[in-house]
Amino acid sequence: MVSDSVIVPVSRTFDTARSIKFDALLLAGAPTDPRLDILLAEMFRHGKVIGAWNDGTVLLESAELTASDGIVTGEDSASVREQVVALLASHRVWSRL
Repeated sequence: MVSDSVIVPVSRTFDTARSIKFDALLLAGAPTDPRLDILLAEMFRHGKVIGAWNDGTVLLESAELTASDGIVTGEDSASVREQVVALLASHRVWSRL
């Protein structure tokens, strides 16, 4: 993964880690992978923040996770990221637990 010309190695992906390893989940696309459905359900159940834009919102809709606290959607990554970062200050979405 490359960010601002700094190489950051990827140590875990959604298919090699459980939801407890993540503080939040950002969805930019809609891959069809049943492991992602499991991760989404776990993230929601554990009160983790979930953000989506573009085709990522399709995954939220198929999982019926569109209208809840801590579920952030937007037109672009910048607006979603800003809201997700603000929600991360609480560590979890306590109103969902």
